[in-house]
Amino acid sequence: MKNNCSVFLLFAVLSTSLFYACSGSDDDGPLAATIVGFWSYDSHEIEARVNDKDFVTFLVEELGMNEVQAQFYQSLLIASYVSTEDLQSTTLEFNEDGTYEVSDGTDTETGTYELKDNSSILLMHSEDSTLEFLVEELSQNRLSLTFSEEEQIDLTEDGTEEAIHMLISLKLKK
Repeated sequence: MKNNCSVFLLFAVLSTSLFYACSGSDDDGPLAATIVGFWSYDSHEIEARVNDKDFVTFLVEELGMNEVQAQFYQSLLIASYVSTEDLQSTTLEFNEDGTYEVSDGTDTETGTYELKDNSSILLMHSEDSTLEFLVEELSQNRLSLTFSEEEQIDLTEDGTEEAIHMLISLKLKK
């Protein structure tokens, strides 16, 4: 599910069904100085789960696929959520005034950001939405962000929807 107008181009092709909104008043005050600066792609990991099982394991156990078939379908699912090429060409700049600019080498988006809960949550606000990221690591030269999304789909065609959970971790460096 590609979304060409994504606010945060790091995840330009994520479906937009479950973006997390900002809530509460747990503001940390001034923005942490370590996030300010120019960040570039270092690496990423993508995990797909169904009903808390690894996606491949679910397909093998629940749908009777062999390992090769299951891995192929996992590749298709991941490709529908995230473009590896977009991730690898991502740059992100956080400014001291609370604004950011993100680029995938072709398109550029801007917005505002804030850190919450002792810098463990990064909220990125745009004209269209707010995206929430878990900050796994934040140092002078390393930033690790995790984005989570869940959809309900009846994969087994038994009338019961399964929870498909995508977890995308992105590591950036200054």
